[in-house]
Amino acid sequence: MARERNVDLRTKILEEAIGMVAREGVHRTTMRSLARRLGISPATLYQHFRNKQHLQREIALHGLVRWRDALAAPLEREDPCEALAGKMAAYIQFGVSNPELYQLMFQNLASMRELGLAHDPRLLEFRGKVLAVYERGMHSGAFRTLDPGVEASVTWAIVHGFVQLVAAGRLPLLHTSADLRQLQDATIESRLRSLRP
Repeated sequence: MARERNVDLRTKILEEAIGMVAREGVHRTTMRSLARRLGISPATLYQHFRNKQHLQREIALHGLVRWRDALAAPLEREDPCEALAGKMAAYIQFGVSNPELYQLMFQNLASMRELGLAHDPRLLEFRGKVLAVYERGMHSGAFRTLDPGVEASVTWAIVHGFVQLVAAGRLPLLHTSADLRQLQDATIESRLRSLRP
């Protein structure tokens, strides 16, 4: 029973921390402010998370699972162009809709290798599905002959850069959600053109 309460409290702490990051940002989410918000002592918080870095790692892992799930459905589309376009759109929407979580996942923390995620089976399976889109595209003739690993990295650089520019307010043509959609669609179409034979 005590172990069950411990698991429940850990889950409650993590859920509140995720919410605080979304509402207030990574830098304002401190161990003390989190303990205060939950009405527990900092000592109780440290029983579940060693330090702020440990807590941030767990939030980032949660974010990576949500990110992977958001991108999974588009990758299942049979048409490789639709699959890639859907994946890119889902990626951009996730990053733009969750700026603080995205920042924590990809900027504020160490690399996936340092997080112990380089060999995570869930992310390896996801990477396999991404590479399969490029392979289907080549096999069907929709894409020119290419190295799937290199092209996946190029696509990631494009969508990651897009999200970072939006977050930094560095896209001068971006004023409304319609502008965002137009720019997103143009970016995706440009990427697809670069892959066609």
